[in-house]
Amino acid sequence: MNIIKMLPFLDESSKKDLVNAIINREIDMKDLNVIALLPFLEDDEIEKILLFALDEKIHVNPIAILPFTSEAALNRLIEKIQRGEIEGIGLESIAPFLNEEQIRCLFKKEFNKMKIK
Repeated sequence: MNIIKMLPFLDESSKKDLVNAIINREIDMKDLNVIALLPFLEDDEIEKILLFALDEKIHVNPIAILPFTSEAALNRLIEKIQRGEIEGIGLESIAPFLNEEQIRCLFKKEFNKMKIK
């Protein structure tokens, strides 16, 4: 049976085991679409996958994970991008996945940088 088809029926412990196996490279990923797992995972598991994708430790496009990422994880991602800890992904790339408050905060920061002092 295909693991993807089993996801709706797995308990949280089994899903955590699967995520840990993915990030520890303990399973063959050729028949496993990580993005298909995301709707069935808890926020902390999605964030783990995002962080490993950002570090290129697993071959998943980090942008594809963003629609499933929690607001808190997106805030942490924004902070990492602003500190220069993330390469290859800019704030422009993640903007479509941010909520109104996150966009407003980013705008205020950029707007204040532009002001003549």
